[in-house]
Amino acid sequence: MSVKVDIKRAQDIMELFDATPRQAQIVMWRAITRAATAGRTRASMNVRKNYMVSANDVKKTIKISKKSSATLSANFRSVGSVIPLIDFDTTPQEPSPAAVRTRVSKAGGKKNISNAFVARPSSSGKVHVFTRVGTSRYPLKVLYGPSVPQMIGREDIMDDILNRTQTVLNDRLDHELERLLRGQF
Repeated sequence: MSVKVDIKRAQDIMELFDATPRQAQIVMWRAITRAATAGRTRASMNVRKNYMVSANDVKKTIKISKKSSATLSANFRSVGSVIPLIDFDTTPQEPSPAAVRTRVSKAGGKKNISNAFVARPSSSGKVHVFTRVGTSRYPLKVLYGPSVPQMIGREDIMDDILNRTQTVLNDRLDHELERLLRGQF
């Protein structure tokens, strides 16, 4: 998952500051950096608004790579694996004979998971939600929910992230240009 926004006025800014191209690059670089950070924040907010996941779980998957002011680009990527179902809104949280109920999305209520149980296997020591594979006692299968990149990849979430990033980029460009023109560079 990758996000790309355009500086629609980049050529105009470079022509405006033809005598000082380095300052124009710095102005655009600052705006790009701020827009990438705003995109990461919006991604975290939207995922937490729609899914039962913590801000820390979202933010640790998102990395912002800022090249340099010479390249005038920055991007943020979300890379992560699927999240164990026990980390969502799941009951019970400890090994118990009770029926397993979970909620991954905030849109609905908890759903029963048939033939699932919560256990702490001696091999890993972490509590997970399991189902049996076949009719025998073993092997067991750990149940997982979606990954953070899958959550961010939803069309409505991506559209909101792109809109916010583009808005911040345009606003920050105006702000940085005003600072430069006032001599507060």
